[in-house]
Amino acid sequence: MTHLKIRVEEKVFDGTPVEIITAFHDENFFHDEFPTIGDYIRHEQSLFVQLTGLPCPLPDDTDDERALALIRNLADIDAIEVLEDA
Repeated sequence: MTHLKIRVEEKVFDGTPVEIITAFHDENFFHDEFPTIGDYIRHEQSLFVQLTGLPCPLPDDTDDERALALIRNLADIDAIEVLEDA
């Protein structure tokens, strides 16, 4: 299983991709609107496309694989910094 350490602004997140996305979800002001992590990932994917005009491809796999792809897409546009990827 993939383990990551990422930085968003001054905050560092450490864990599996789904643990990191869950932490993002928990800090979101509207987290009650997204009852599952899968719903939140889809929301973030849509927001990514809306704000950047770029595609945000995610696999049709597990939430962990989708979370990892989302994190990598965010890193590709420098929205987050991946400090460790193991």
